[in-house]
Amino acid sequence: MTTELPGLSSKVSQDITVRQPSNTNYIQNTGFFFNIQRLPSVQFFCQEVNLPAINFGEIVQPTRFINVKHPAGKLNFENLEVTFIVDEDMANWREVFEWLKTIVPIEDTDDQISADDHYCDATLTLLNSAMNENLRVTFKNCFPTALSGLQFITTPGETEPQTATMTLTFDTYEIEKV
Repeated sequence: MTTELPGLSSKVSQDITVRQPSNTNYIQNTGFFFNIQRLPSVQFFCQEVNLPAINFGEIVQPTRFINVKHPAGKLNFENLEVTFIVDEDMANWREVFEWLKTIVPIEDTDDQISADDHYCDATLTLLNSAMNENLRVTFKNCFPTALSGLQFITTPGETEPQTATMTLTFDTYEIEKV
């Protein structure tokens, strides 16, 4: 016996003996690449990207015995955070910095671009266990809201590459099987 559930691509069997996963490989945290057309220098040096959480509100209906919760409100997407190694010319860091300056001008208002050009789509491609493209997450209408600073130190020790984190906000994201 099978049941059709909303939001699922296939029918779900009620028989627990046939409910085994068809793919037992787990997703690897190192199997990804990130691309945002407006920031070509970030892709090669990208170290970390998050798949932002999604949440929405609830309405509580008081009853005589317990409070019953119902889904309500709009979907809320948390920010997309991208951490990348900063190259010695700071080309990738400066790309983000320049994008921020065109959205909110620092000095001359002539540097500001039209509102339509503030946005750019981004793609997070997730790889399977054989390191082939598996899933593509497309973030719609991204724009940066923050760029971390860089810390320079003179104390001797092992040299670690400088990393920076860019925070992007976006409207929504979609996940598709490649």
